[in-house]
Parts: sequence; structure tokens; C-alpha cells
Amino acid sequence: MWRTVDLVLRFIYLVAAPALLTLLASVFPLTGTLVGAGIATVVALIGGDRWHAAVDRVPVLGRVLGGMARLGEFYREHPPKPLVYYIFYPVLLPVILAMKVPRREFTLYRKVNAIALVVIVAGGALDYYRHWQPELGFGLFLGSMFTGFILQLLVMFALVMPIVTTLIMLRLRGQTRTLYGLLAIILACGALGAWASHHRKDAVPFSTWTRLEYRTVTAFRDQARCEARTRERGACIKDNRALAALIEGLDAAEVSLLSHPSDQEAALAAARSRIGMYYKPDETRAFQLYSKDQVLIEYVRNGKQPPLAIGYDYAAKKGLFKLADFPADAKQLLGLR
Repeated sequence: MWRTVDLVLRFIYLVAAPALLTLLASVFPLTGTLVGAGIATVVALIGGDRWHAAVDRVPVLGRVLGGMARLGEFYREHPPKPLVYYIFYPVLLPVILAMKVPRREFTLYRKVNAIALVVIVAGGALDYYRHWQPELGFGLFLGSMFTGFILQLLVMFALVMPIVTTLIMLRLRGQTRTLYGLLAIILACGALGAWASHHRKDAVPFSTWTRLEYRTVTAFRDQARCEARTRERGACIKDNRALAALIEGLDAAEVSLLSHPSDQEAALAAARSRIGMYYKPDETRAFQLYSKDQVLIEYVRNGKQPPLAIGYDYAAKKGLFKLADFPADAKQLLGLR
């Protein structure tokens, strides 16, 4: 009976897990984990012997990839544990590491985690070169990369391991039709999650948001300090590269709207062209534009995070640097009370 209950729970869980994986992947860097999970899934489907035959002759990587076949060999000897065990795997980790067989299962997933680590390090180096330096410090980047790695480990334990162990379990039991039916469900749910993540308006990737928030908040803080010291707002803005780019973006959008009042897309493109003089391309694409009654606001929303925004009232010739100064409908658009 418990075996049937566990199988039913696995089916229910695996309907949600792939969609959640793709949604998380749109915000957090999960490429390494997804690649490793894909390889582990292929091993589960074709079996260890066929996998060895396919990869052992690959130079350098063959030995690393071939080691992943040991997952199937391990589960033939030690059948996968119930679903609940893998969902709470991170919590049980101290106990798992103290026990011989569970510890062996944990170490077998090191190949998957090694792939994730390699992708994080290689991708992180490229990300730092393209998006972080020279304005943002290496310490901030390192913290972001470490957070991403910890998240990948949690995703591996709580989402990937239930998927892989379920597929291996069905293969070992000879339930081929059920296995391929479940695989079709997993792919369909993953595709649904990818579609949903693509249509999410207020989701900004973790790395992009970290950089955006740091650049913008630092710019506002530096502006406030400069004004308190010199009482010269114009001069302070001129020396503040982030705020100067944002204000030039507002001016460019205003000029565009004067020529084509109904073309919001053209105005946004004009604003982004100036914002991009300081912000990186992925950061620039996150900015949106509010325009009503000669009030223009550039803003970025990211879920429940406090929005980043700056505006200008061209009728009153007044800068809007504080969220409290925004019009009521703009506050509602930004999710402010």
C-alpha cells in the first residue's frame, strides 16, 4: 500500500516540479543543475551499460560522464527511498552524511553538482567581465555567485533528485509505459513553466536585479550626500553617472512623446537608449516607462521587491526622486500602497 501511495505522491509532485524548475531558471542561474539533471535523466532512461558505451570513448569528459552511470547501479542495489525523504533532503543532510549508504548516494550526485559548479565558475567569470566590472566590486559579485550555487544545491536535492529517482525506480520495476508517460508529463509541465516564465512581466533575473539595485540605490545615496554637502543638485547629478543616464532617458522619452504622443514603445526605446549609456544591456531592458499628464517615470519592478524608480514632472518642472511624490495611479502601477 505504501509503495502505491508513494508512487501517486511522486506523480503529483512531478507535475509541479518541472514547471517550478523552469520558473526558477528564469530568475536564478540553474543552467549547471539543469544540464546535470538532464544527463542523469538520460542515464536513467537508457541504462548504465549503454551510457558507458556512448561516453567512455569521449576524450577527457568520458571518465567524468561515465561515472554518472553509477547512479543506476546504486539504485539497483538500494532502491530509491520514499518521496518525502528527498523533499526534506537538505534538512536531513547532517544525518545522511553520518550513515554509510545514504552518504554513498549523496556522493554519487557529486558529478551533477560538479557540472553545476563548473558552469557557475565559467559563467560567473564571463558575467563578471561583461556586467560587473569596473563599477561594481568583486565582493558583491562573489556573494551573488555563492548565493546562486547554494540555491542550485537546494534545487538539486528537493526538485531534481525526486525526478531522477522516480524515473530510475520505474525503469528498475520494468514499468516502461508508465515511465515514458511520466516523462511526457514532465516535458509538458516544463514547457508550460517556460511559457509562464516568459510571460511574467515583473520577474528580473537574480544577477540582473542585484546589479540594478546596487547601482541605483548607490546613485540615490551618493546624490543625497552630495546635495547635503554642496547644495548643488544640478552639479551633483552631472557627476552621478547613473542618475545622469536616467534623467537623460526621461528627457529623451519626453522629446519622443512630443513628436509621437501615442507611441509609448518609441518613447521607451528612446529612454533606454540613454539609460544604456551607464547601465548594462540586461539592466537597461528591465526598465519600463510610465507617462501621463507630462509626468514621466522610469521604473523597474521585481515581484515583491521595492521598485526602483525615478521621474520628472515636466509641467511643474520638478524632479520626482521619492516614491511618495509619484501620482496615485503610478504608485498603484508600482504596487505601492
